Parts: sequence; C-alpha cells; structure tokens
Amino acid sequence: MEAYNKIQTDINMAISKAKTNFKKSPKDRISKSYVEVRLERLESQWTSFSKTHLKILSEIKEAEYNKSSYCSLEVYDVTEELYLDYKTELKETLNKLCKTDVFQNVSQDCVEGSAKSCNITLPKISIPMLSGQYSEWITFRDLFLSIIHNNNSLDHVQRLQYLKSHLTGEADQLLRNIPICSSNYQIFWEQLNNRYNNKKYMATCILKRFMSQKNISVESSASLKELLDTSNDCLNALKNLGIQVETWDIIVIYILSLKLDPESRKLWEAKICEYSENLPTIEQFNKFLEQGFAH
Repeated sequence: MEAYNKIQTDINMAISKAKTNFKKSPKDRISKSYVEVRLERLESQWTSFSKTHLKILSEIKEAEYNKSSYCSLEVYDVTEELYLDYKTELKETLNKLCKTDVFQNVSQDCVEGSAKSCNITLPKISIPMLSGQYSEWITFRDLFLSIIHNNNSLDHVQRLQYLKSHLTGEADQLLRNIPICSSNYQIFWEQLNNRYNNKKYMATCILKRFMSQKNISVESSASLKELLDTSNDCLNALKNLGIQVETWDIIVIYILSLKLDPESRKLWEAKICEYSENLPTIEQFNKFLEQGFAH
C-alpha cells in the first residue's frame, strides 16, 4: 500500500506543481501548442493516477485501505479536484486562443477577398460549451458547422482542437482519449453526431421540459413571462427538429391554461368568449400572457 501511496502522492504533487508553473508562465509563452502539450501531459498523469487507484481498490484489503494515509487524507478526491480545476483553466485558455485564431483567419480572408467587406464590423459569435445535455446539441452543432466546420481557412487539426476545447462533462469524457491529429477529426465529429443527434431523444427532452413547467399559484408577471418564454422556446425547438406543431394550438393552450393561476385562468376563459365559435390560437394566447406581464 505504501508503494501505491507514494505513486499517487507523486502524481498529485506533479499536477499541483504544473498548475502553479502554468499560472506563472509569461504571456508571450502562452500559445496553442504550449497549452495543448500541457493538456496532453495532464491527461497522461490522470490516466496513470486512475489506473493505480483501481489497482488499490482491487488489490488492497478494505481494512488495510481504511488505515492508510491514502484513505484518511482523501488523496483521490483531492487529486481529482486538482485535475478538474487545472484542466478547466487550460481549456478556457485554449478556448480563448482558438477564438483569436479563428477571427484572425476570418479577417485575413476578408482582406484577400474584398477590401469593401472589411469595412463592415461584424459582431463576434461565440460557440457555447457542450456538456452532454441533448438540449444543447442543436445550437452547438449549427454554430460549430457555420463558424468552424465549414471554414475553409482551417485544417482538420485546428477544427479538432477547437471542437475539443468546447466540450465538457459527458461530451468531453466521450472523446477524451482520441489523439489530436488530422485523420481523427471526422471520427471525432461522427461520434458526437451518433451520440447527440438523436431526434427521438431530443424531442422527448423538449417535451419533458414543456410538460414539467410549474403551475403558477398566485398572479405574477414574472411567472407568466417565464411560462410564455419557456413554452415558445420548446415549440421552436420542436420545429427545428422538423416536427409540425402548427396544428397543436388547442392542445398547447389547454395544457398551459391549466398552469395559470386561478385569476389569470378566469380572465383567459372570459377572453375566449370573444372568439365566438372559433377556436383560440396560440398567437392569441401568447398576446393574452403578454398583456398579463406588461401591467
């Protein structure tokens, strides 16, 4: 056990020292290659640490393990937290460097293509992180395809590095061990698509979010606005999946009206009397809610 403990402690100290040295690095030394090398080194250290931890759990008897300093000092938990903090710092730095490179490449294309178009100042568009939530996938995919994947000024290595820098959580775990090289970009992208581009699962997640909205107990402008915004967001997300929701008005209105507070529900029931025998539309329901939180 002592031998294993020394290995784990040495790795912990190495990661801690690397993190400290990185913070001390001069700005002119911080480059994509520099950060990438540190990330690769960190992943190698964590892989070794994890393997040794599994050996400890499988080979050391529970009584001996519980008496060890490795257990009492919570070396695994401390090192895992250190690893996550350091990796987050490296990824955030790499993300900033990648954004700078992308916009420099776009600016260079502008210079080479048309001097007139360079006079137009366009807003910077940032790609959100993908943590593994299915609800994040469509926005992430569309922005990544537009800004990075279809950008001919970038090669596959740059695309892959930019992609990896925007993954966290489950999405990062999925592709953590794939080396950064040109031939792996398509493999990387296809694996993400296979995991998250699941239309059925995404639709289920959206409907779950729509149906699980809380009932409003008392009249509240903020609650009405949240109900309206969340509902419209869910319906638009379903439309983006190719689902035809245009004929759902009466069903959507019925579900949402049950979530209204008693006073707002009475006002809505009085309002629909104005529509005679015609069925109310979602547009009319939205206007009713907007009037409610505009007061």
